[in-house]
Amino acid sequence: MSRHTTSPSRRLPRHHLAPLAAAVALLSAALGAQAQIISAGSPAVISATPTQSSGGPVTAIGGGSLVLGTLDPVTTNNSDNSIGASAHGNEHQLASGATAALTITSQAGATNPTVAAVQAVTGAVTANTTNTTVGIDTTGTANALANTGNRIGSTANVSGNKVLSQATGNSDVATMAISAPTLTLGTPAIAGTVQAVQSDISANNNTNLLGANIQPRSGSWTGLSVNVSGNAADTDATANQSKTGIAVSSPADLTISAAGVLSSGVIQVQTGTTKAISNVNTLGTVIQGSPSIFTPTPSPSGSSFNTSGNQATASAQGNQQSNHIAMDAGTVQLDVALPANANSIQSASGSTQAQSNVGMLGVNNLATNSSDNQYIVNGNTVGASASGNSGSTGVSVLADSSITGPAGPTAMVSVGNAQSFTGTGVSALAKVTQLGSSVAPSALGNSSGDTQTISGNKVSTSAQGSDATNTASLQASGSIDNTGATVNSVQTHLSGNVWATTEVTTLGSRALFSQDGSQTITGNSLLATAQSTQASNAVTITGGTLDMTPAAIASTQTHTAGNTSATVDVAQLGSARTTLGLVPINIYTRDQQTVSGNNLTAIASSQTASNQAAITGTSLDNAGALIANSQIHLSGNVSATVANLNQTSPAPTPSPTMTMVGVSGLSLSGGQSVVSDNKANADANINLAANAVTLKSDTSMNGPGTGAVVGNVQEAQAGNATSLVRVDFGVSGLRSGGHEAIVSDNSASASASQNQAINTISQKAGTSLNGSQLLLGSDQKAAGNTSATVATNLLTGAGAGNGGATTVSDNQASTSARANVANNVIALDSTTATGGLTSLLSNLQTNGGQVSANTSMTIGVQGALDTGAVTVSGNAVDALGAGNAALNSINAAAGTAFNGNSANLLNTQTNNGAITATAALNAPAGQPMVSGGASGSNLLNNTVTATAYGNNAVNQINIVALPGQLAASTNLTSTQINTGAVTATAGGNISSGGVSTGNNISGNRISAVAVGNNAVSSMTLGVK
Repeated sequence: MSRHTTSPSRRLPRHHLAPLAAAVALLSAALGAQAQIISAGSPAVISATPTQSSGGPVTAIGGGSLVLGTLDPVTTNNSDNSIGASAHGNEHQLASGATAALTITSQAGATNPTVAAVQAVTGAVTANTTNTTVGIDTTGTANALANTGNRIGSTANVSGNKVLSQATGNSDVATMAISAPTLTLGTPAIAGTVQAVQSDISANNNTNLLGANIQPRSGSWTGLSVNVSGNAADTDATANQSKTGIAVSSPADLTISAAGVLSSGVIQVQTGTTKAISNVNTLGTVIQGSPSIFTPTPSPSGSSFNTSGNQATASAQGNQQSNHIAMDAGTVQLDVALPANANSIQSASGSTQAQSNVGMLGVNNLATNSSDNQYIVNGNTVGASASGNSGSTGVSVLADSSITGPAGPTAMVSVGNAQSFTGTGVSALAKVTQLGSSVAPSALGNSSGDTQTISGNKVSTSAQGSDATNTASLQASGSIDNTGATVNSVQTHLSGNVWATTEVTTLGSRALFSQDGSQTITGNSLLATAQSTQASNAVTITGGTLDMTPAAIASTQTHTAGNTSATVDVAQLGSARTTLGLVPINIYTRDQQTVSGNNLTAIASSQTASNQAAITGTSLDNAGALIANSQIHLSGNVSATVANLNQTSPAPTPSPTMTMVGVSGLSLSGGQSVVSDNKANADANINLAANAVTLKSDTSMNGPGTGAVVGNVQEAQAGNATSLVRVDFGVSGLRSGGHEAIVSDNSASASASQNQAINTISQKAGTSLNGSQLLLGSDQKAAGNTSATVATNLLTGAGAGNGGATTVSDNQASTSARANVANNVIALDSTTATGGLTSLLSNLQTNGGQVSANTSMTIGVQGALDTGAVTVSGNAVDALGAGNAALNSINAAAGTAFNGNSANLLNTQTNNGAITATAALNAPAGQPMVSGGASGSNLLNNTVTATAYGNNAVNQINIVALPGQLAASTNLTSTQINTGAVTATAGGNISSGGVSTGNNISGNRISAVAVGNNAVSSMTLGVK
């Protein structure tokens, strides 16, 4: 146990939470009122209210062939075609050329202007695009005669073609535009959408070929240019989709009277299965080889094959909505407490699935030989995204001059969001068997002088249970008085797994026998993201002089059950191996190989919230901001994995093996292999929050209502957070003939946490700052286990009479496993004086689960006949494990005096779980790190660090002012209790053996640090 002083309080005083309770009650009442308005609004004089119901099955079937069977000796184009199927249950759209469903340009006769859409689907909606071929296909006996002879300098383009399947249950636009030179709204204006889907919505796309399938038959094939670019195979299934809102504009004056209100609401309910599946066998170019050794066909040479900017995507959305109110005028007068109210309610209780499967994306040259050809596979995308609920809700008020509220209660523009997911799950899968180029696969052929470039390609998946973006903004060039803004977001995830998997068998180049060529694989990205619940909430108030302009955000997230997982499953990335059984048989001679800047990333979280409140003006009086964030996770595991699962079974729990990033082969003679700046990363977090309040005045900031409250509550009551990375970087194979290998600046990292939060309050005044109250409280509880694991090998092959240098430098392997993490900062700055300030920062953390961080790196430079120089330097292996970690900081600076103020910092941490951190830099089993006949061995500045804490905190109070003008009451209390075992282990084998000359081992460091309680606390009262 470690104590600095006795803590007087572990929670914020109750009276400081009263404004939050009032704000939440106000928002809850507004949300309930909106639901009543939508369901039972009074009749309107001017209205557009379609009611649509679809009960029978709705089916669209498309497909076919848009194919050219001849490769013209000069130019062949197959471009800008489209084929597909589109099915819709109910659809309400704007008229052609209209800007809104209902437009009001005069107040005369407009009582209760209303636009509403009510839609229901109870029958299945299906869109299928099947057996589709688009492009050039010269194979088959029917095309034989037309495709004989020379093809010298021929050009073929397959570009801009689209294959689309789209299925929608309900789709509507319910928007209203009200405008007049001078406008007074004395009656409610209502926009509303109600949608319900109680059936399956599915879209399917099966495409055989989107590109070129070419069979050379006779003659000379040189100087060809085959381009497959800008093509798309997309599948989209959406149960409910809506665009709702009200736009009010007046170049002069806008008044919302006491009887007026702008109200926009959305209710969406989804059951059944919403599914989008896209299957593409070939997206790119295939050059067919000889049918048999008895009927040889020509091999293209000196040609260019380009597959760029194509995409194959699948998107499945349960509920999707946009709901916005916008006011734009010269001056705005708000005479009612709730002048504008936008609310959205979404409920998803079915299954949402998205799959995008591609067999071959790129160029596959099956001809016997390939010489002096250029292969480019660049900027292609394969993606799958699935979401149960997604929505954007907002209110904005823009004034050229001023915004003024009523003389009594402050006018509050309000944004409300409620989302619930109770379905069986949300899943996204993107699968590619081969992405890149493959040339000369025959054992009788070879690749000579070819250039293969695979760059900027992306395969990604995203799965979300509920996703919300909520914004409220006030902006005026002049003053804003008695007007504020609130956002209330409530999200619940009651059941169902959320998972995203990106699966690639091979990404890169492949050649069985290659000489005098180059292979460049750079800037490619494999990404998987899974979030059960995500919210982005923002309130901004910007103007000149501000008086009584409160801003409030309440965000509540609850996860009851269901696992969340993100997986990047890849076997090979780089110059890939071809195997005979389990043995690689590729042979490279004098090739230049570069594998760099590629990223493999898996990110998973149960609940994520970003809450930002900002008030900015030339002067601020009684301008206060409140953020209340609550995240409760009751059960369910969260995992993120980057590894190779392709060769293991059975699903769903295969054992991960190593992903290979680099150059793989049987032998490499001469040339150079560079594997650098590649990254593999996995992050698994249960609760994540970023809460920030910013108050900024160009001059003074005054008044008892000026200040900020940030309250953060995070609980992970059960469930484990697990991250795993298993990856090899480097070169495999027998090296000879002076082959040089460079493996540098690669990184493998994994992090995991139960709760993480960044909480900040920033207050800055251009002159004086008086009477503010700044309250920041964070409370985190963790009960589940937290683990992060990285296993990586840095490969350099084996030498066989090789005089080439081997460099393994500046690679990193790191893990971070921390149950609770908080970064709490209060920062205030005034150019002149600060007075009457009260600041309280309270941090409370409790952990009862086990925490483990495990990092291992293995380096082996082997070969009894290898005579090249070897350098192994600057490689780092790190493991960090902690039960609770916090940075708590109060920083105050006054240009002149800092008088009559108080600053209080309270930190309380309790850890009851076992904490372990293990880091190792190893050599191959039973071997030194460098062995054989190397001409020189340099093992320099490699580090291994394992650090474990039960509790770790940095607490600081820093206050500065002019000499003799600093008078403040300060208190810093830190209490830490640790009952769990804390263990740190670091080890390594940094050694050489059998090196002929020049052995140098220097500057290497292996360290382990284990601490039960660690706190660094400082209090500085200084002068400028």
